[in-house]
Parts: sequence; C-alpha cells; structure tokens
Amino acid sequence: MPAERAPLRRWLLGLLLAASAIGTAGAQEASLQTCLDAAADFSPVYPTDEFPYGTNQVTAVWQLGAGEQVRELAGSFVAVDAGAAAAPGARILQAQVALGTSRAGRFRFAQPGPFPPGRYRLEVTADGAPWRSAEFTIQPEQVEPPPPLAAVVPLTVGTIRRYDFTQEAGEGAHVALPDIQPGADGKLHATVTYTVVGTDDAGAHLEMRRNDRLVLEEWWRIGPAGVAVTRRRAEGQLAPLQPPQPLLAWPPGVKSWDWPSALATPHEHVEMWGPLPIDAGAWGRVPGYIVLSRTEQQPEGMTGTIERDFSPGLGLLREHTVVQIGPVTALRQDVKLAAQQ
Repeated sequence: MPAERAPLRRWLLGLLLAASAIGTAGAQEASLQTCLDAAADFSPVYPTDEFPYGTNQVTAVWQLGAGEQVRELAGSFVAVDAGAAAAPGARILQAQVALGTSRAGRFRFAQPGPFPPGRYRLEVTADGAPWRSAEFTIQPEQVEPPPPLAAVVPLTVGTIRRYDFTQEAGEGAHVALPDIQPGADGKLHATVTYTVVGTDDAGAHLEMRRNDRLVLEEWWRIGPAGVAVTRRRAEGQLAPLQPPQPLLAWPPGVKSWDWPSALATPHEHVEMWGPLPIDAGAWGRVPGYIVLSRTEQQPEGMTGTIERDFSPGLGLLREHTVVQIGPVTALRQDVKLAAQQ
C-alpha cells in the first residue's frame, strides 16, 4: 500500500494487531447523543446539543440498553422553533435502520445546504414505539475574524510539542508495540513529541518520536487554503504526497473534502467544524477547530477515523484514532497535549 494512500499509518507504525473474536460490550444503558459525527466505533465525536452556523448534517449516535431487543429504529428530524423556515412540529427528514445484530450505530441527517438556525428535536422510535429523543439547536451566524493560521499550527523551527500517548485494543482484539510494555491498566502508554527540526521547499520538517524513538517524519506547509502534508517518511521510505494531504482548511467553517479523490481506493473523507469551544485539559475550554478524517478499506472491512483538534496558540491539541474491523474495535489511540511542555 503506497504511503500516500495510507493516512491511518501515521501512528500505527510498528503496530501488531489481531482481531481474534467478535466482541460485545458489557452492560450498557440505552442512549441517544447528538454530536458532530461518529468515530469508527460509533462513539460520539464532540457530543453537543449546539451546532455551529453552516451545519448541513446532524449526527446522533445510539446505543441499545442491555437486554433490549429491537429490529428497527426510526428517527425523525423535527422543527421546534425554526422561524419562517419550518412550522413547529414539521418533520424535516426521516431515516430508518434495520439493526440485525448491531447494538450501536448512528443516524445522520444531511441536506445540500445549511440548516436554518433554530431549535430542533430528534425523535426515535424502536419497532414503532417511542424510544428516545434529543433536542438541539443550530446557532445563528457569528462573524469573527479568524486568527492567523500560523498561530493555530505553530511551525517555527525549534517548536516542540509533547503529548501523552495511550493505545488500547477493543474487546476481542490485541495490540502491541515492540518498544512499549502494557501498563497496569493493560494499555500502552508513552510520551510523544512533535519537533519542527527544519524547513525547506516542501515545508516545515516535523519529527514525530515515541519515547525518543523516531517513528515518523512529515513536511507540513501553510498556504492560502490551509495546512497540508506534502511529504511523509515512514519505515525509511520517503514519499511525496500528490496531491498534498490537507490537515486543516482555511478560512475556518463547516467544510468537507476528499483526499486524494472520491474515486481512489482507499480514500479519505474529511469533515471540519469551527470555531468551537474545545476541552483542552489543563488549559480549560478554548476556541478551536475539529477535523475528522474517515478511511474505509475493502475487502478487509476496516474503517478508521482520526479526529484532530487544533487551537490558536496551542496548535494540535489531540489526535484520536479508532480502527474498526467489521464488528471488532481493533484499537483506540489517543495523543493528547501534555500539561507540562
């Protein structure tokens, strides 16, 4: 698989992974959560009941409760107070899903243009009977000048960012890294550093180290359309990315794109939102931008998502990776900005 067609390899280098069984989660409570999108394991990406202006799709992840037996869920996108755009109680969009053996999943309601600002409700029935509902709002337009992109993604030579790295396998799977032993919690823990070591015609040269072991090199370039990766060196092989792989689009807003193209296999579909308030740990709630990339590979049946959160002055706050192989969550991996820099 060429390096430029394998975005999920960024932090999976040296990974040994085996999905040995179809696992099911333990006792769960039934839930319905609106969010920006769903990760590969159907966990919510940025759970919220307030969506930014320009939103043209609303996602809700659902989880059946222990012992619940349901054949079909049906969801309705209902206007509560959308002004002149829709009468109260109007059903704007509807969707049904046949569950089969699934215990978790998502509803996604989308339209070509943005939803009008206002209050809405998602009503879900299970086999025709009321099940769960969730109210949410689409926020009005807020015009704020964006910060300089160089403040959102600092790429000055000598810049170092330290991160706490955690990796774990889902039930029925096993992951291992040759240089890390599992902790008492069974997870793999390490310190990761991103260091800008130089700059050239390809952009800012970053070294990514895990416990001081060089595992990846990338070249990031800032341009009028945002930040993109132009080169990647993985496993000793240097590959130019044609076209460059966008990490963050600019100016910010609710956006989506495909890389390298919608016809490539596999290809990466990307969604972006912001500015939004983001939990930055020791730094509290900060304004930021969320970018979610999704890759699907057939016939392996693998779906992978990478959520990246950026904030002015702090740069990359978090990189959360989930790999799903069929019904098995093969791994979850978190790279979070460390409190001590």
